[in-house]
Amino acid sequence: MVPIAFALNVIHGFFGLIYYGATTLFGIMIVPKLGKVSAESVRELRSFLPGVVTFIQSSGIITIVFGAGQFLHYMIGYYKGGGLGEVYGVLFGSGWGLSVLIGGIFGILGLLTGGLVKRDMDRMMSLYRNILPDDEMLVQARKSLQRSSMIGTILLTISVILMLVAVTFLPLPS
Repeated sequence: MVPIAFALNVIHGFFGLIYYGATTLFGIMIVPKLGKVSAESVRELRSFLPGVVTFIQSSGIITIVFGAGQFLHYMIGYYKGGGLGEVYGVLFGSGWGLSVLIGGIFGILGLLTGGLVKRDMDRMMSLYRNILPDDEMLVQARKSLQRSSMIGTILLTISVILMLVAVTFLPLPS
């Protein structure tokens, strides 16, 4: 039988890799190019890009749910070992705890920012449904999409760095 901590870690890590990779690719490579392609090309991407954003959000939700499960699994163990004082000491008194806690907060903020990316993408795609979209509204929609996408990418990068520091360099509190 597979220990629960191992299963949670594998699922969290697998989907986290997909989530971070897709978010970074989308935020750094795809979104900036949307302003440089023709309106006709963007119209052809209308059926594709919203699905990409949904895929990214879905992998993000799975990542956070299993990461939270893993976090709770550890915290329950610390609670059983010494109560709330032990949990508090691990979270706020160890480098591992602070790194995981702050990394998790940044990860959740990144996921929430993904909702803004979805909203901005939907707004931009709806503008391209018009035969002659308003150029000013398109520029605003693109800027908003670029901003929210870059913010999400930065938040997730910080989260990934903090999580990697915690699991790679910092000792798990005993």
